[in-house]
Amino acid sequence: MTVWAVDEAVDFYKLKVIAEAATKAMKFQNTRAIAQAEAERLRRINERVKLDNLAKSNNFNQRAILNAKKTNQKTCDFWISEFKRVKSSYAKDHMDSSCKRASGL
Repeated sequence: MTVWAVDEAVDFYKLKVIAEAATKAMKFQNTRAIAQAEAERLRRINERVKLDNLAKSNNFNQRAILNAKKTNQKTCDFWISEFKRVKSSYAKDHMDSSCKRASGL
């Protein structure tokens, strides 16, 4: 081999080493970008689940409040009819108390 050929071979070898290093760096960057994208996707899923759970919890609480209001109103209605029927102070006291609770005061 001539000096020129050896010099060319060394240059090609250097280019090969540089290309391999660049390929590794790009693969690492790509892997890192994929990992970051996956982490972001999981964070969004987690946030969505939290929001869904909060909505379910709020819905459950709203239903519980609504049921309590209905029960209070039924109790008030019962004592109104009971007071009309018996006209006692006992029925009036219960009517006043339950209707006050039903009205939210």
